[in-house]
Amino acid sequence: MKNWKALSLIGLSGLVLAACGDNAETTDTTPATNDTTTETSSVTEDTGVVDNSTTATEDILSLEEVVDIYMGEYPNAQIQKVDYDKDSGDWTYEITGVSENREYEVEINAVSGEIIKVDEDDVDDDAYLAFDTIITPEEAIEIAKTALAEEAAVLEGWELDVDDNRTKYDIEFEGSNRDVKLDAETGEVIEID
Repeated sequence: MKNWKALSLIGLSGLVLAACGDNAETTDTTPATNDTTTETSSVTEDTGVVDNSTTATEDILSLEEVVDIYMGEYPNAQIQKVDYDKDSGDWTYEITGVSENREYEVEINAVSGEIIKVDEDDVDDDAYLAFDTIITPEEAIEIAKTALAEEAAVLEGWELDVDDNRTKYDIEFEGSNRDVKLDAETGEVIEID
């Protein structure tokens, strides 16, 4: 009888712990300098984006999700470049690709997935991204922070494109006025500006 009670207690404890779950977002609340408000920093699992704001943290769409949105509009497109940064206070992705001999630059809200703007132009470049061979933006951001020796650096944005037949991330951080360029396939740091 005692064994049955002990097993029941262990099982119940396991259920309670399982119900607590694992939250993919971590939140660190620290006082803002020279202000009485608090600033919340969080890193979303999909993009590695650090969001410092006094509002509630929003879920940022992953690179894969916004590429799917772009491909929904231009199913036969080949993507040349992805730019991720704040535009008018909102995080956005700007994806440039080529479909049917026309270049389409599409700005997408990084939270809602709403297409904000589309620019169409003549094709001026024929270098395309191969997403299955590159490291994720999260990995690239962590490598860049390590290279700068600034783990608390706040992301300003990143760009992914092909330059000189090499796929590269160009990652920018706020306040440091430094960019880290790295090989998107190997993670090798190419240059720190």
